[in-house]
Amino acid sequence: MTNVAVDEETLKKIIPHECPICNWPGIQTIIGWTQVHERRNRFRVLENFIVVATICENCQELCTYELPILPDETIGSAYRIIPVSSKTIDFPENVTKISERFVDVYNQASKAEEINLNEIAGMGYRKALEILVIDYLLNEKKVDKKTAEKMPLSQLIDKIGNSRISNIAKASAWIGNDESHYFRSNPKYGIKDLKTWIKAFVYYIEMNLSMDEASKLVDGNK
Repeated sequence: MTNVAVDEETLKKIIPHECPICNWPGIQTIIGWTQVHERRNRFRVLENFIVVATICENCQELCTYELPILPDETIGSAYRIIPVSSKTIDFPENVTKISERFVDVYNQASKAEEINLNEIAGMGYRKALEILVIDYLLNEKKVDKKTAEKMPLSQLIDKIGNSRISNIAKASAWIGNDESHYFRSNPKYGIKDLKTWIKAFVYYIEMNLSMDEASKLVDGNK
């Protein structure tokens, strides 16, 4: 068992400065922490950790975090263990309309990432991307369902029709593939980049759908 010293001032620097329940950006109040515990992880390696309880001064909700004790006897980054936030990520209405399944799968991946399941979160984001690409192409009538079923994602992405956006979608797919395999082809990039590029693709779709709607109005009044 480690003899690492734990004090409130150190913990305040580690606990996230945003309530995971109401998103209030104030410092969460620490109401207590456990002594250092030890256990063996799934690889049978002995590890030490503490659990810290906090309360939000805005919504008065309780939250707990697990903090690992590192080999050099410092305290590592916190990750929340309870509760799992019910917050969902909203997307533009016109994007949601053409692909509710994308929104659902993206939020599932986000929940996995939120509870530190990073090994499967990336695969979820990759699946969300594929769903969005196909639903967008079907909505724009650039492919039919029968064609989409047989065509690889890379070829479907080429049908988007904008080379810069196609590159964003391809880059997202490549990083998503890395999240599904043992070895990474692009080790400099990760989930953060994947999410950024998916959001860029979402903005492109939103812009195009909005322009299509505006064109209908203008054409209808000529």
